[in-house]
Amino acid sequence: MSSHKDFSRLGFVSTVVVPSLLIFLVPAISWMFFLHAQATFDTNIRTALIRQLEADPSIPGPERVAAIDKIAGTPFSQILITDEEFTSTVDSDLRGRYAVFRWMIRLSKWSVFAGISVFLFVGLCVLLSLRSPFVQYFSLLVGWHALRLYGALQTIIIGVLLVALSYWVTALWWGVYWQRLIVIATALAFGGAAAVLVAIFRRPAEDGSLEGKILEPQTSPELWKQIEPICVSVGVRPPDWVVAGIADTFL
Repeated sequence: MSSHKDFSRLGFVSTVVVPSLLIFLVPAISWMFFLHAQATFDTNIRTALIRQLEADPSIPGPERVAAIDKIAGTPFSQILITDEEFTSTVDSDLRGRYAVFRWMIRLSKWSVFAGISVFLFVGLCVLLSLRSPFVQYFSLLVGWHALRLYGALQTIIIGVLLVALSYWVTALWWGVYWQRLIVIATALAFGGAAAVLVAIFRRPAEDGSLEGKILEPQTSPELWKQIEPICVSVGVRPPDWVVAGIADTFL
């Protein structure tokens, strides 16, 4: 009994827990990395701006102190958002880099929170499905479509994050980037995303085939003798066919 429970727990972990955690892997890594990248740029720019202000004799003392206090007390990334006049004087390339950081952080954050929300919503649908057959049908229908929509959006977001990581990881930490790595990451990310999206929204084939063996009354009389009293006791007519499958989950 103990080994059977251990096997069941292992199966639950490998089929439910591990895939669930993998959903959050890329967004969580991207979230932490781009926060780190933004903070690194903030530190470097703050240090450079303070040195420029301290070395500029044309700026009066009180104005220099006020400017240094503002730069030292507020991250440069925050100044770009709150001070439009100052932002207009910043180089467009630098503004573009910070825009990438902000959007990658937002996508990562939205992806993580959306994943948690969808899991909670699907869990609620499962609980509601226990109330009645009608509620079960409705909750499973809504939950299924919610999972499809979430899966499609999550696939696209992960593809974008992987492409961004393929450039910025090497650019930030080693000061170089490899075009071949970016091209490979882009091809794999969007090729995989396209395959997943097609699988999500493709209608399953309905060929009506069933793998199994038909058990005739002549070849399996004992089985049919047991079925007929059961049907009479529950008030239904006997089945037209009895099909046996080789899998233990065959219904």
